[in-house]
This record gives sequence, structure tokens and C-alpha cells, in this order.
Amino acid sequence: MKNIIALIMIMLTILFFLSENVFSESIYEIPIEYNSWYKMFCGSIEKTDSGLKIYGTSYRWGNNLVSKDLFNFSDSEVYIKWLANGNNRYGAFGVSIVGVEGVRFTTDHSYNGSKIIQPNLWYYTRIKINEDYSFEIVTSTDDYDVNDGTFFDTKSGSIEYSKHEIVSRSTISLYFADVYSGNNAYMMISEVKTNAEKIPLKNIYKKIYDFENTSAIPSEFNFSDNWIIDNTGHHSSKSLFIETAQNSSITMTVKNAIGISFTFKETNDSTSHGSYKFYFKINGKNMSSGFNGDHEICWNERFFPLYGENNTLEWNILHPNSAWIDNITVYQSYKDEISFQTGYNIGFQAAYQVGKMECIDNPSSCGIKVYTDCSQEEIDEAITEATINLVKLDGTKVLDGTKLLFTENELSKAVSDALSGTYSKNNVDDIVEHILEWGDADGNGKIGLKEAINALIISTGINPD
Repeated sequence: MKNIIALIMIMLTILFFLSENVFSESIYEIPIEYNSWYKMFCGSIEKTDSGLKIYGTSYRWGNNLVSKDLFNFSDSEVYIKWLANGNNRYGAFGVSIVGVEGVRFTTDHSYNGSKIIQPNLWYYTRIKINEDYSFEIVTSTDDYDVNDGTFFDTKSGSIEYSKHEIVSRSTISLYFADVYSGNNAYMMISEVKTNAEKIPLKNIYKKIYDFENTSAIPSEFNFSDNWIIDNTGHHSSKSLFIETAQNSSITMTVKNAIGISFTFKETNDSTSHGSYKFYFKINGKNMSSGFNGDHEICWNERFFPLYGENNTLEWNILHPNSAWIDNITVYQSYKDEISFQTGYNIGFQAAYQVGKMECIDNPSSCGIKVYTDCSQEEIDEAITEATINLVKLDGTKVLDGTKLLFTENELSKAVSDALSGTYSKNNVDDIVEHILEWGDADGNGKIGLKEAINALIISTGINPD
């Protein structure tokens, strides 16, 4: 019995520590590679020895890079190394946490009190958001201010209440606009790093509408005009399409989604500054405007975090215009919402399985399905005692008054599940040995409970769905 208790305590301790994210804080660097960033407009992009370089689109139209990584920026810092060149003409350049706070400087001359930046000089911007939603942004040259860089500019304040939710789920952006030298203007990004919690998207369930295997627009979309599926796509053969002589829109409502991305192109033939013919709206609020200056037609990328339970998405086309929309990707929460209850049960199954192995005369003969001489009463007793004696890293017991970390129902359900022998000792050994390799989905050196669940799934090939 003592062996059972000891082994179960080890497994429960691992599960508890992982769920508490107690691994040491780390700095995550966003790769300076094409596939780590969305390019929002038609200006070109190239990889250089110094970083990614993006060019303006046309006269008074710049460009924008947005990280494909999503973060919770509460109580965190972001470090961005960048430079700009307006080709001896005016342009506005900046970096930011999208929808929250950032900086904006100009080249050639000041406008509305803006500070003038020098061409091809590296700037180091540090954005700090505190737990109370106050913020500080310091831009320096030579290095970041915390590394004794030369001070250039500072900005501080408090993030308004309406943006608090955005802080918890946002991206990092490099942008420039109103560039008079058009596609001769550019920005470069050389480094982006943060200690913010990364929200992993690669393990998130995605609903993708690429329109490749259908001739009819999916029923999730609502529209009234002549929208069709066209034989032109973004790196594919089909997409949504409309050619309209009147204003038109297509909408869909998504539930429990954390983000939306899509690609689009249009034939807007206006080159006048401020002439928009393509709008994307979330719950009626305009989030993005499209424009292909100088009649250039290209595919543009867009990504937006989503908040709340329900969101209505609208693609609005103004006449006269033609537009294509493709690769609409809705990022859901984990498929079927794998709950904490399920997560604990999976962890218990592994723990009980280890405990049961101690009750078998010949453990090497055990397979995925095992039988034991231990009674359910003995297993219940072992688990209860292990849970009562489970301690945190700081030495305190995992108790909330008289309430255990796990409820009686959770314990009973876990025992029942464990008796089916879902996991073998080898599975548990694998999860312990490879926890970071298999579970650390966002590469931040920390393991959350859902990441631990994913590692268990990988080790067994059994999906709890």
C-alpha cells in the first residue's frame, strides 16, 4: 500500500505542478521568418541578414506585419528591435500591441508633434503592461533602456477599461502608413521577444473554409447578393467571389472562437487616398479596410482575436468592386471543450495505473488492459491519502480549508475510469520523460494542464474525445 501511495503522490504532484504553470518564467522570441507573420497589404517582403524587410504598397499606402502568435499581455513586457526608412519623404511608422498601446513616429518632418526618426537607425522599443493595466513604453537607440540604451522617447498611462479584455489576447504589430515615397519606403524588424503567456494556436481546433470541395457556399454564411464560389483561390483553385455594382456583404456567426483569419484580394480601381472598398467587421465594428493602390491586385492576409461567446463576422464590399475571400479559419477553443474535469480524470487514470502495477505479481506481463489484486477500496484509500498529503513547492498542503484539491466525485470517477486500464506504466513513463517535448505546445518552457493532457494523448494515441 505504501508503494501505491508514494507512486500516486508522485503522479498527482506532477499533475498539480503542471496545472499551476510553476516552471520558471522564460522569454519567448517570435521567429523572424515569413511564416511567423501576417503581411496585411500588397507591399513586398524579403528576408535579409538583419531581419524581415517590408515595403510600402503605393503612394501614401504603407504596410503592416502582425504576429501569428497570440499572447496574454497582462503583467508582461515586449521588446522590439526595428528600423524605418521613408526614402527622404514623410511617413508614419510604429510598433504596438494590437488594439492596446504602441508608438508612432515620422520621417522627414514632424506632424502634430510627432518625433522624427532617422533612416536606417535601429530603434529598441520596450512595452511594459502592469497588472493594474498601467503601461510604459520606452524607445531607445543602441539598445533597450534596461540595457543602458540611449533614451529617445517614452510614453505612459493607463489602458482604458474597454480594452482590458484585449490585453488578455492580442498580437504584436509593425506598421507604417501615409508614406509619400510609396513602395520605396520600408521597415525592418530584427527582434521581437516577450515574457507574455503565449496562447497556443497549433493545438486549437480550427474550422477552415477553403471552398475547395464544394460548389455551394456553406450554410453557415448568410448573404443576399450574387456571391459564388470562383475558380480562383489563394494558393488553391477556389474561393468566395463577388462582382458587384452595389454594396454587398456576407456574414457568419461563430461561437466560442478565440480568433479569425482569412485572405482576400480586390480590384478596387481607385488610387485616391482614403478610398476604401473592402471592410471587415466584428459585431458591426469596422476592424480592417482593404485597398490595392495603383490597381495592384494581390492576396492580403488578416487575423483578429475574438472575445466573448458569440461574434458576428461581416465582409462588406462597396461598389464598384470585385472581391475574393479565401482560407477563412475560425480558431475554436479545444475541440469539444476538453474540460478541467476531463483533464483531472486523465491524470488520475495515469496515477492509478501506476499504483495498480504495484499490485501485480508480474508487471512485465501487463498490457493496455490490466487486472489487479488490489480492491477498489484499497485504491480509494491510497488516492485519498496521497491527495491529503500532496504538497505545493512552497511546502504547504494542497488544501482550501477542509476542501481537497480534488472533489469526491472526481476521485470516484477517476477510480472508475482507472479500473478500465486505459494507460500502461510505459505510457506514464513516457509522459514523465517527454513532458516538455510533447506537452510544451507554445515553446515557453511552461506546461499548462491542457498541455499535459495533450502529452498524455500523444503517449498513448488515445484521444479522450
